[in-house]
Amino acid sequence: MARTNPLQSIISQIEDTKEKKVITDLAQLGWKIIHAKISKGHVKTLTIIHRESLRTKQPISFPKGLEKLDEIEELVVTAHMPIIPKNTFADLITLKKLILSKSGIAKLEPGLFESLSKLKILSLNGNQFEYIPEEIFHSLSSLKELSLGENPIQSLNTRAFEGLEHLELLRLENGGNITNVEQEAFAPLRSLKKLYLQGNQIEEIPTGCFSTLENLEVLNMRENRISEISAKRFEGLKRLKILYLANNRLRVLPEDAFVGVPNLEMLSLRLNSIKTLPKSLFEPVPNIIEMALAHNKLSVLEAGIFDPLTKLEELSIHYNNVSTIDEKAFQELSSLRVLFLRNNQLSSLPTRVFDPLTNLERLHLGGNNLTKIKIEWFKPLSKLRRLDLEDNPLQEIPPSIFDHLPSLELVELRGVIISEEINELIMRLSQQEIRVKYDQMPRG
Repeated sequence: MARTNPLQSIISQIEDTKEKKVITDLAQLGWKIIHAKISKGHVKTLTIIHRESLRTKQPISFPKGLEKLDEIEELVVTAHMPIIPKNTFADLITLKKLILSKSGIAKLEPGLFESLSKLKILSLNGNQFEYIPEEIFHSLSSLKELSLGENPIQSLNTRAFEGLEHLELLRLENGGNITNVEQEAFAPLRSLKKLYLQGNQIEEIPTGCFSTLENLEVLNMRENRISEISAKRFEGLKRLKILYLANNRLRVLPEDAFVGVPNLEMLSLRLNSIKTLPKSLFEPVPNIIEMALAHNKLSVLEAGIFDPLTKLEELSIHYNNVSTIDEKAFQELSSLRVLFLRNNQLSSLPTRVFDPLTNLERLHLGGNNLTKIKIEWFKPLSKLRRLDLEDNPLQEIPPSIFDHLPSLELVELRGVIISEEINELIMRLSQQEIRVKYDQMPRG
């Protein structure tokens, strides 16, 4: 059976003569048609790539003739095109989606997108421009998603996003160069729901920088150089649900750091250098469900710090320096399901420290200095399914501990010296169909 020519198959579906010629000319000029969607005889969606220009890094012009595709709505063009002239898209007024990613674009010409008033999605990811001209997007009144990530942009100026009052998603991540965000840079973006700024070099959050973003739900600022957050920097983000501040340089947090974000559900502060948590830090954010504090320098968990977090379901504090936990540190966390305390400096625990955690399903205590286990620690944990005791210098584990854990499915003991008593315990647990992970070669 003869193989169908994909290009001919596309052309055969097109009824308009000039559109047929556009597709034919593209192929003759070295453009590969990756995908095309034809509806009612017209090209609606087109994805093309010029691999030779990408391989050789020889500049190529934006393909001519595409303006003759009168009903095209989605266009994806990939080639080495450092400069795209101002009037390139003047006649492509039906476009709703335009992808120009990884094409070596070195400069955005003012007026480039002037005619694209119906555009809803614009991606310029992975190019080479360092600057966003003022009002470059001002005519894109219908735009919902704008991706500018992986570009060496250095600053975000006051009028860079002028006109984007309906924008819901803005991606500026992983460019590695943004150091300066002007106070009013995001002011026009009143409909914005998601803002991605991770992987840059931002050192400071300007006062009022986010104050107009009343609809923002996700803010990602991880992997920057923020060493300090001044009071009320997130005030105004009343719908914010997810806040990533991981992998920055934070050492201290003011008590009112999170004032004004009452609906926050997920907070990540991992991979910083935080030593202490102010007593009332979490009072403004009582709706947090997941909190990441791993890879910091916390040494003490005091009573009252987590009390406002009555809805908290997952708390990670692993890889800190915690040696002391107050018996009432988790007093109000009855909704907690997962608690990570791995790789700290715990040599013992208060007798009733886990009593309030009646819904706990996973408890991770591996990588500490525990030599003994007390029966009282785990008695209230009737829903516990997974218990991690790995890499502790345990001398014994009272077998009766597990009599109070009816939901237990897995015990992790890798890195624990397997004495004769512990070996018998492992056999007993296996008979109860509780899985045990341990070093296969006994070392005790």
